[in-house]
Amino acid sequence: MNSTAEHEYLKYINDENISSSLIGRHVTDHKDGYNLYQAHSRALGFSIRKQTLRRRRIDNSIYEFYLVCSKEGGSKSTNKITEPKEKDTQQEKPVQIPDVEQPTNKRKERVVNETRTACKAMVRFKQEKPGEDFVVVAHELQHNHELVIQQEIHHLKSERKITEQKGQLIQTMVESGIKPMHAYNFLCHEAGSEEVVGHTKRDHLNYITQYRTRLVEGKDMQSVLDLLQQRADDDPAFFYRLKFGEHNNIVSYFWRDSMMLEDFKAYGDVMIFDTTYRTNKYGLICAPFVGINCHWKTTMFACAFITNEKEESFEWLLETFKRAMCQQEPKTIFTDQDKAMGNAIEKVFPNTRHRLCLWHIEKNFVSHFGSLKTNEDFKNMFKNCLMGCQNESGFEELWAKMMELYGHEKKEWFEQVYDQRHKWCTALNRDMFSAGILSSQRSEVTNKAISFNAKATTNLFEFYHIFEQTVKRWRSNETSDNFRNRTERPKAVKSKSKLLKHAADVYTLALYNDFETEYEWAMASFLRAFATENSQLKLFEVSPEEDFSNSHTVAYDEATTELVCSCQCFTETGMLCFHIIRVMHMFSIFQIPQQYILKRWTRLAKSAVWENVQDKDQSQNAQLWTPWRHAITKNFYNLVSICQSNEDARTLCDKSLKELYKSVKEVFKTDQQKQQEIEDEELRRQTVENPE
Repeated sequence: MNSTAEHEYLKYINDENISSSLIGRHVTDHKDGYNLYQAHSRALGFSIRKQTLRRRRIDNSIYEFYLVCSKEGGSKSTNKITEPKEKDTQQEKPVQIPDVEQPTNKRKERVVNETRTACKAMVRFKQEKPGEDFVVVAHELQHNHELVIQQEIHHLKSERKITEQKGQLIQTMVESGIKPMHAYNFLCHEAGSEEVVGHTKRDHLNYITQYRTRLVEGKDMQSVLDLLQQRADDDPAFFYRLKFGEHNNIVSYFWRDSMMLEDFKAYGDVMIFDTTYRTNKYGLICAPFVGINCHWKTTMFACAFITNEKEESFEWLLETFKRAMCQQEPKTIFTDQDKAMGNAIEKVFPNTRHRLCLWHIEKNFVSHFGSLKTNEDFKNMFKNCLMGCQNESGFEELWAKMMELYGHEKKEWFEQVYDQRHKWCTALNRDMFSAGILSSQRSEVTNKAISFNAKATTNLFEFYHIFEQTVKRWRSNETSDNFRNRTERPKAVKSKSKLLKHAADVYTLALYNDFETEYEWAMASFLRAFATENSQLKLFEVSPEEDFSNSHTVAYDEATTELVCSCQCFTETGMLCFHIIRVMHMFSIFQIPQQYILKRWTRLAKSAVWENVQDKDQSQNAQLWTPWRHAITKNFYNLVSICQSNEDARTLCDKSLKELYKSVKEVFKTDQQKQQEIEDEELRRQTVENPE
């Protein structure tokens, strides 16, 4: 869509009937028709694309064209028709290649989810005679898929365009050496928000490859305080607190915004509290409170700057956090090794399980290994003690064996580590929910995700902006993940397995992949039954090994559909293990029982938040003006890009803008006069009714 077309598209945004049937509407040409249907699709929440276009044989002019929902048709793989080639009798026989073992280091194929659903929604325009307007003669309103909410409209393909003028601006930034994400953030800031830019991060990264860092001008602590106060003025739910020292100086900052509170309500059962980020210029410690969302991505709950790691500082910080989160406490909190922090957690969150982050443990414990650093057998045995044991007896047996072989070198240190085993050994914590953070597949991902791109010389003001950019990036990723989960479905929707289909409907794409892995293990596992006196209670032993050397016991109550496994996977992660899935398959249970669907892993994890936002928007009539504001901001932004290099064009814009301001003031003046007349009439009526 070019800039002129975008200006024409704007006229349809304000049409209050744009979301209803378009039959009978007139447009000048096929571009105008596209603008009309795009405005309609934006109002409802779907993307469009061009389809059939018919021309007259006489003059090649267009007399009929179709526009369809972007989900029309099937996937490319199902639509592709391969015509058989005729055999070439003269072709040489292929060379026979002997059977050899092929290399296994091939690149993993990209998994592409289904985006088309054979949707029938469409609109047809027809022109009876050359020179006349096109008229909508057919419009199918019904869609067979979920529509996109307003907060995700900017992700739709038909809403994402990089105009020629915007492309020139991006190219100029590339030639200046600006890095890709910095250039994208600049465009978002200049346009007003990410929704208004007109293209997504992926579109932007596909358009360019290099950027140069924009440095933030250094500020002092007062500047950060001013920013927090400004945030509080703009967001009534924004929360921040300061702690003052003996000399009336600020020693700690804490803040969280309204979205962080909503995220904590949805995902606050598990939290990571990290104090490893430091701003050397001021000697402050950055302490972010981080969680895991339904896409298994990091989300921010709050952040603080503290001057020291004393117990009283942590107590103030955790008490402040608890007050900011409406007294809600996490089930499990992961921290680094800090005795003062542990004592504070026991006082402020007495019902919360305190765990130690394994990546910190592995990093810090190595420094105490001494000569054992180079002993691979010891390191593997120690790692198995951390996360490789299935139960407490297995851990105790392995630990005793390790002490017998290596404990004499660091006996006192090993005793201190053993005393804290309930904070770091996974086998001793399967009875409490931890979202599976300490699994070997997840711990490294989480460690990398919470890293900040800060240098040793970064000051407080710069660090604050780096933090804010990190939060924006995480939220942008979550919005993209939400959009994918609304518009895509795993391949399981075409599977014959009803259980996989149900899991695909319930879980997010990321969590469905975990469930599918467990399902595959279940189908390949072995099962045998135990005799029980209770006819309703069934006991089974499930193992991936035929000799049942590594097995777990599953109890199934037919009366209550309760399923319990000795591995305690559901208690620990909120997801069913393959042992239980194997038993479900045996009893033809084709849907996950409701009590085993943890909302925080589902597509509706934040449904309450969406409803609150929707209700708030409706109360402020935001649904009427938000799309218009986004559209007109984007068009004004494009207009500025076009005119900025031409003096006559800039002069025309200035003149037109003054006239526009004048006209708008007249509109408001007229409205005020009408309101005043209404109030005067009401006053006269009351005077007549009550003369005294």
